[in-house]
Parts: sequence; C-alpha cells; structure tokens
Amino acid sequence: MKTRLMMAVAAAVMTLEAGQGDVTADDARKGSEKSTHSAAELSPAARVDVHVFDGSAQFLPADLINAEALVAKIFGKVGIQVTWVEDASAAHLLLRIWESSTVRGTRVTSDALGFRLSQNEAVVLSDATKKTAAEWKVDPALCLGLTMAHEMGHLLLQSETHSVSGVMKSRWLRPDLAIADRGALTFTAQEGHLMRNGLRRLGTQIRQGAQ
Repeated sequence: MKTRLMMAVAAAVMTLEAGQGDVTADDARKGSEKSTHSAAELSPAARVDVHVFDGSAQFLPADLINAEALVAKIFGKVGIQVTWVEDASAAHLLLRIWESSTVRGTRVTSDALGFRLSQNEAVVLSDATKKTAAEWKVDPALCLGLTMAHEMGHLLLQSETHSVSGVMKSRWLRPDLAIADRGALTFTAQEGHLMRNGLRRLGTQIRQGAQ
C-alpha cells in the first residue's frame, strides 16, 4: 500500500510538471540573456577610471553628482564599473565640461552636445546640454549624465558612429529622455561587449607598461 501511494504521488508530480509546458529553445535563450544581464549589473567585468574637469561652472555640484551617478548606472548595466578619480594622470578617460564659446574653430555642429577631443578625452558642452534640458523640460543632470555617457561611449568604442537607439543615438528626442528618466536608456549588448574588450586590452597594456 505504501509503495502504491508513493508511485501515485510521483505520477501526480510528473503530470503537474508536464502541464506547465516544455521549455523551448527560445525560453532557454531568454533566460540565459536575463541571467547574463543580471550578472553584468552585479559583477562588473571591467573598470574605467574617469576624471571630470568642469571648466564651465554652469552646473550645480548636485547636478554633477547626480549626472555621475547616472553614468555609473548606465555603464553598470553592461558590466563596466565607472570610478571617478581626482587625479587626471591616473584616469583612463578625461571629460571636460566647456562652454560652446571656448571651442570656436572646431568642427562641431550647432546642435552638438559634446565631441571627442582626442583618443581618451571628450568635451561636454554645458550650455548646449542645459538648453536641451530646458527645451524638453527635464532635469539638467539627466542631460548632462546622458551626454557624459555618450561621449565616454565614443572614447571606449574608439568610433564616431551612432546607433539607432539607446545611449549612442545621434540625437535624443523627448521619448528617449522619458526612457532615460526611468533608468532604461542603455548601451546595446554589442556596444557593451566591445567596450569591455577594449578596457581589458587597456588594462593589459597598463600592467605591461608598469612592469
């Protein structure tokens, strides 16, 4: 009797599991992508040290703090830890916040919010960024953080190309900023992969140079 009861329970469990449906290849792929994304957020695979030089004095200290927090969150989603450093010589990347009037003569379009200055330096245009924030009625720190992340993306990707959506879009519109305000505007998976690989190579070069 006891053996029969155990067999009946086992059969019931098997029936319940079958009723939940088989796991398809698509389900497995989605689960894998979700796990990988979560792991990237919790355990950054690469680190980038960044120094910010604010030469415009147009942003409140709180704006810069909030912008840096947004940048760190955006990069964290693709497995990159951003560390803000005071010593420019110790940084991988340099971000300079300037007014548009200080960059006359450079090939910068009138609607640009920033541009790449050199292989590891980029400029964020403070007045253009604040103007965009005012036009779209969003927090200036949001536009500042997005622009900083965008220009850092160009530096880490070593490319001037843009994507059709996300952080590396050439021009953000109101819906993009609404997505960003929810913390959902990100780099693409491919961009994250390329940036992580680039940082690993950079770290190897630094270690070899120190030997």
